Amino acid sequence: MADVEDLRSASDDEAEESEDDYAYESEASTDPVADAGDQLDVDVARCCARFGDESAERSTTKGSRTLIVTLKIDPTRSQASAETRQAWGLTAPLSAKLVFSGGATQYASGYCDAGITVTAPEGCIVGRQVERLLEAFWRSPLHKRQRDTEGLLYATLAYANQRMGSLADVCAICDAPLAFGEASILPSVCGRPLCAHQLETFGKLLVGATCLAARADVLDLLVATTRLAARSRRAADILQPPCVLDGTSVGAAAAAKILDRFPSFERIHETARNDGQSAAGFAAVEGALLKVDKQAPAALRWIMTSNKAHLVALPPNMRLLERIAPEATCRQFIMLSQPPARQARFAALKARHGSKFAWHGSPAENWHCILRSGLRSASGTKLQLHGAAHGAGVYVSTSLSYSIRYAMSARRQHRGALPGRAGAAAPEPETPQFNDSFFGSPDLRIIALCEVAEVPGITKSANIWVVPDEDAVATRFLFVYRGEALQARDAAGENTLAPAFDREVRARVDALKSARRPVTPAPRTEPPPPPELPPAKAQRTQGPPGAPPKWLGKTGVPRIMSEFQSLRKWASAPRVHDLELVGDAATTWRFSVADFDGDCPAGRDLNGDLAQLRVPIRMEITFPSDYPTRPFFLRCVSPRFCWYTGHVTAGGAICIEALTTSGSPGSWNPSLNVEAILHTVFANFLDTTSQLIRTATGPGGRSGPLRVDLQRRYCRDPLQEYTVHEARSAFDRMLRHHAANGW
Repeated sequence: MADVEDLRSASDDEAEESEDDYAYESEASTDPVADAGDQLDVDVARCCARFGDESAERSTTKGSRTLIVTLKIDPTRSQASAETRQAWGLTAPLSAKLVFSGGATQYASGYCDAGITVTAPEGCIVGRQVERLLEAFWRSPLHKRQRDTEGLLYATLAYANQRMGSLADVCAICDAPLAFGEASILPSVCGRPLCAHQLETFGKLLVGATCLAARADVLDLLVATTRLAARSRRAADILQPPCVLDGTSVGAAAAAKILDRFPSFERIHETARNDGQSAAGFAAVEGALLKVDKQAPAALRWIMTSNKAHLVALPPNMRLLERIAPEATCRQFIMLSQPPARQARFAALKARHGSKFAWHGSPAENWHCILRSGLRSASGTKLQLHGAAHGAGVYVSTSLSYSIRYAMSARRQHRGALPGRAGAAAPEPETPQFNDSFFGSPDLRIIALCEVAEVPGITKSANIWVVPDEDAVATRFLFVYRGEALQARDAAGENTLAPAFDREVRARVDALKSARRPVTPAPRTEPPPPPELPPAKAQRTQGPPGAPPKWLGKTGVPRIMSEFQSLRKWASAPRVHDLELVGDAATTWRFSVADFDGDCPAGRDLNGDLAQLRVPIRMEITFPSDYPTRPFFLRCVSPRFCWYTGHVTAGGAICIEALTTSGSPGSWNPSLNVEAILHTVFANFLDTTSQLIRTATGPGGRSGPLRVDLQRRYCRDPLQEYTVHEARSAFDRMLRHHAANGW
């Protein structure tokens, strides 16, 4: 096949050239057939021999010379991957009808003068785009210049199969390559004025093809994330691309005002079913939206058109991990977001290095942008919310409970900031419930289950992985929780490295890939949400936004002081303040910790204990002279805590494998730093399993989240400071215990 660029660069004045120049002459074929009708029969036969018995057939219109050639374009023979075909709704062959008013003679001339019509399967979103590229192919001299010896029909199907795998990489209107970063798994348009003008038509095509009962959950989710992004103080950065309704740019506040009144699409379809219809069509949906605002239908088209991720709601019989994502509190979706080129690169990396599954959590308002730009490292962009504690790359976690807490809204993340504190981010305004659907909650927690190719260079620190290569991360599923309905038990036993977890997810991925039809969720009745709020930890969003940290590559005092300056910019919950050097020595720090997340019982209890004593937690870090070759020593100074709670030893030392030099997989490595360790330590304060503890020397007791010893069960005065000797001795006992019993 000739290069695709030959078609795109075909001369505009080609129509002025003589038709004889493009005559489909018998010399172009090795078969000495002179008659045009016989030549057509030969071409049909060759096409069927190569692409299947029903790939081509001819017919004529009764009473006229009009010839109709029907070609069956089988997507499985194209260069489009299984994931791409699923996202585009290519569940069956496309039918392309080529109409020639002059019969076989017109066909032999090389011109399809009466038009090409492509009929696609129900739900397919690329039928019109395939039709456009076939029309361009038959208008150009490409097929004649190459003089394909197998015939024009063979050349047409070969060209369709060649191009189908790259439809998402070019503009759906003008077929021009999209700029870097614009390509996605779904077709989209470029920024040229003519294409932008046709965006409304393209949007109606998408909505008309997908606005069915099976898509109600997807539409509700897309509207909810867009609304949260528009209401965010960071709307200028995360409401991308900018909102354009009926050709006019609309600001975030105006968009939010329209979206605040959007009805639930589930409810629209329920109303249609109650009226005896199977589902609400586009006209019914548009009518319901017009009752809200005259620009509401345009807003829906913009949301649908700008979305670049393939989302399909999983029905009850296809759900996975029900023990940690029950239907009462969680909606599940297939999520494919990689454009075909990135799919191919991921497949190659996976084949070479193998893969594991991991979670990625980010505030719900960020997902409007993620669904349109893909899951990327936010390094050096305006999306930065936190420091680069573990280095640059895409952040994922093997722990669902950890990712759920990172998925808290920005408004909740800043709750612990001191009013007026220099550098503190302004709190997000309260976001009210905006409709009665599952997705109307102002506290959605959205987490992606990703497949990660284990390429060299991944930083693994406890349950946090940093993947520097964006192509090594592929989204597979999306889990949407209602924050107010979450239970702590929902996130239990969810480590993605567990063999049973890995087997279950891979089995479901394989089952979905082999499905011939897209999954269609059955109507559901909305259950009442449980009242409990989930626990929460320190927050992180889309990975380490920012250039490589300044401490990277340094050692000794320069490294220590660089990390000291970095910790002064801590912006997560809980609040770290009063950071100081002890005795002006760079190797010893002390700081205070307060304002733990009050949305979870453990955080509320710890905050209450500290409030009774009217003190924060005071902590101390001591660095070795060869840091970061060896880890620092971290301990609590005051107050005194109940034994076996929050991973704090009886002497105040912190019990964490990452601060040991045992040589185990989770032990210290020089790529770790203070901020990374503190995130894990503060998470452990609030997320400790309750169980009976027995030790060789201590009295034993029950573990659990961190609690101050207000009852004076283990000390005379809870405000009495732990000594360095107590901390070192307890740390040594802890090392002996884990050496004998493992971690």
